[in-house]
Amino acid sequence: LSTSSSSSSSRTTSSANYSSQDQNNDEYYDDDNKATASSQSYATSSSFPVIVADATTTTTTTTTTTKTTTKTAVAAAASKGERENKGGGGGVVHDAKECDDDKQDDGSDNNNHTNKEDYFHHQPSPAAALAPPPLVRQNSFPGLHVKGDDKLTLDDVTAMMDRCREYQVISEALLYRIITEAKQILEEEPNVNRITISSKKTMVVVGDLHGQLEDLLHIFTLKGIPSTNNMYLFNGDFVDRGDQSCEVVLILFAFKILFPTSVYLNRGNHEATDMTEDHGFKAECLEKYPNSDVYELYSDAFACLPIATILNGQVFVVHGGIAGHFEKDDALYPILPHRFHPIKSIKEIEEIDRFQFRETPNQTPLEGLLWSDPRDSWDIDEEEDDYEEYSNMKEEGKYWNVDADGTFNGIMPNIPRADAGTVFGADACRDFLQLVGCHLLVRSHEYKEEGFEVSHGGKCLTVFSASCYVGESSNKGAIAIFSLPSPPRPPQEEEEEEE
Repeated sequence: LSTSSSSSSSRTTSSANYSSQDQNNDEYYDDDNKATASSQSYATSSSFPVIVADATTTTTTTTTTTKTTTKTAVAAAASKGERENKGGGGGVVHDAKECDDDKQDDGSDNNNHTNKEDYFHHQPSPAAALAPPPLVRQNSFPGLHVKGDDKLTLDDVTAMMDRCREYQVISEALLYRIITEAKQILEEEPNVNRITISSKKTMVVVGDLHGQLEDLLHIFTLKGIPSTNNMYLFNGDFVDRGDQSCEVVLILFAFKILFPTSVYLNRGNHEATDMTEDHGFKAECLEKYPNSDVYELYSDAFACLPIATILNGQVFVVHGGIAGHFEKDDALYPILPHRFHPIKSIKEIEEIDRFQFRETPNQTPLEGLLWSDPRDSWDIDEEEDDYEEYSNMKEEGKYWNVDADGTFNGIMPNIPRADAGTVFGADACRDFLQLVGCHLLVRSHEYKEEGFEVSHGGKCLTVFSASCYVGESSNKGAIAIFSLPSPPRPPQEEEEEEE
């Protein structure tokens, strides 16, 4: 897996040109217009790397584009004793002091909308003047009156996107319609989707979004909205911490309805009731839709989300990492777990009854798939205290070791995440990939300053798409694009070009 990157202080780009063509049409955006640079430039407050990966050779290149935003990511205050004390999918500890930096100018906290009037009449930041043109026409009416047997159209969805960007709350009737239809589609999908990317198609893999609608719309601006040939895979953690989680999920579900074989959704560790109750999503649902069961509707749909996706039989995409879990004794918790239970075949993943898990699936293979983190090395000198503590685990220590050069091997309890999932080395990653018959593991779940990270000798790629997750300019967001290599041109064409 090779990588290269380039960056610039600013870049002009186009807004996707959304049409209202018939839904049977394969193309919902104009490629010519999409490739034409707009006169609007993105501000330089944060950059957005675009990872381009080849689905057969797994060659990866990265390019960097810049993005308009002055907002800070909303981070729920999380005490060190919470299950996810490394910032949920972000891997960063959020405490009350850090969250003070994430408040709006009016003094209200983004995660706890104490002033409902201010939230629903959100004022754009000064940088909004630098934003690219609107995604679609502003004076659009579709999406407001989808009733009865009316088929949801692209006009409905793009109009809804416009309203979401303006912080308008989508009607409860439309919300019920979208979630119910999407849930019916998700229920029919297997635990592991197997997707073939043909030569005319691309697959965009999106990591954690955490309710940050601006990032989702920015990705659509860069790569176009989903279509038959422009496929998307959203790799979990759609909700929590950001203040537009409801809208992010609605948009993803709506595109799943429009393009059920081109848009795929993997479950993340935050699509669980014990997480959404503590990290903001439940509060957001109750604020926007009081006296209703909207939160329960979302939670039921999350339990239907597939677990993983395999691209072209070679790339295994899952939110956290490798399957398996350490046995725990709840009566003795927080005494460390002691026995690791690996999976023996991919069939064990395929046979998980995912629908029963509205909460975190503790002590199941699914726990590891949603919560685990990779690790390449361990600097004993810098992390001596932790090393001594972990070395004293008599039972657990037999599953991992550190070489003289600092290379981490094996599997150990994921103590930074309160023992949820595992920390796995390159050897464990290689063994898991061999077990599932793939060559590359693509996962999300962890905050990365560059938005992505290649580890385990090129066998593991982390993609995190929520930019500015812990404050302005704190991190870039990234996406991964998979496609088949272009066929070589005939020699005659090459000779003519040389001439």
